[in-house]
Amino acid sequence: MLPVLSEVKKVSPFWQKKRQKVSVDSPIAKLHYRITFGFLLMSCILVSSGSFFGKAIQCMQDKFEVRQQALDQFCYVSSTFSLPNHFLQSKVGQSIPHLGVGTMEDADPVFHNYYQWVPFMLLFQAAFFYMPHYLWKIFENGKVKSLVNGLTSLSISSIDSKTEEKISHLVDYLYNSRSGHKFLGIKYIICESLYLINLFFQIMINNLFLGGGFLTLGFRAINYLNMDPEVRTDPLYITFPRMTKCTFRRYGPSGTLQIHDSLCLLAINIINEKIYVFLFFWFFLLLILTSIYFLYRLSLIISQSLRRLSIPELKMNVDYGDYLLLSFLKVNINDQCIFIKIMDELKMRYDGKSIEKEKLISEEK
Repeated sequence: MLPVLSEVKKVSPFWQKKRQKVSVDSPIAKLHYRITFGFLLMSCILVSSGSFFGKAIQCMQDKFEVRQQALDQFCYVSSTFSLPNHFLQSKVGQSIPHLGVGTMEDADPVFHNYYQWVPFMLLFQAAFFYMPHYLWKIFENGKVKSLVNGLTSLSISSIDSKTEEKISHLVDYLYNSRSGHKFLGIKYIICESLYLINLFFQIMINNLFLGGGFLTLGFRAINYLNMDPEVRTDPLYITFPRMTKCTFRRYGPSGTLQIHDSLCLLAINIINEKIYVFLFFWFFLLLILTSIYFLYRLSLIISQSLRRLSIPELKMNVDYGDYLLLSFLKVNINDQCIFIKIMDELKMRYDGKSIEKEKLISEEK
């Protein structure tokens, strides 16, 4: 028992030591690969589980001539349909039993088969929202973490000789590799542009997936709240119907073709509509924020003064790649006095003055 306890004591400082976390992404990027990715992944799990809303589809028939399980599975994997000319709330209970369900006379049915692909679609979207971050991690390759190693949690009052040596090596690297991070800046802009391109793509693919109903989904939902409750029709019911029809054909005992017309309850659409309404507002909000931030990034590439404004400690002209690296250092060094010290020593190197020469002058005075 004692040897085990001794081993635990040796290992315990490792577990007590905080893991060094380094941020190499913008806040807007985190909205994409953390918040949006997480929501899409959780939505995929929710829709796939089926434990919160029962069976995804339940079909009803007058006479149990078809096995219930076979009918449910057939209607789910093939498709169900609704009738647009029966989407009037005033007709419910009079000429039609439910919205979108009625007789086939003079009707042009709209078929619904997207619901069986929703989990795969959400998983596909989640992967695409994470992809730009994954590419940037490959491009960055832990450079920032290696540069700020041992400096993230230090304060200016706790600097010792080893820390001074680390700072000196860091300044040497930043000076000797000046103008050598252009490709890093290009790769960062490419990844930032991928966030914006992917967002446009996801909005368009959602609209195509829902039969052209995604682009106006949120606006129709808001307009629905302002309509007369007695005559209004829920626009979400048109895109995500709860009750649909399904036609099942089979041969009877005499070999004649029998047609079974059944009503199907799509309980899964209760969850689907909530997910896609949220995605409508979230995607368009994210589109605005991402567009503004991308324009800001483009301005930083063009404007030297804007770079200095974003990093007040920057006193010399640097290209965008070097600026990007310095901005990551500023974010990850907690004590800004250490960052100021790094920038002051780097400024002296840019001015052609060695640190040792400055110390000799100060000692002579």
